[in-house]
Amino acid sequence: MELTELLEIWKKFLVESPDEALIDEEMFDEEEEFQASVKKQHSNMKKKIIGQGKEPNSAPFVKKPSYERSKSAPPGFGGS
Repeated sequence: MELTELLEIWKKFLVESPDEALIDEEMFDEEEEFQASVKKQHSNMKKKIIGQGKEPNSAPFVKKPSYERSKSAPPGFGGS
């Protein structure tokens, strides 16, 4: 049984549970302090890596790169 299936079963159990004190969205928040700090620094680190070139943007690279954090990979493409 995969982790996503277990999580769905657990959520269903909590919703059907008569004890509403157990239902808490913070319970499903899996972001750790380290992950939050990496997200916070990502833009600056990306600028440091790809945005420090001294050459002007010229054809075919006339558009500046995005420094935003990209979306996560879909399940199953995480390298594991």
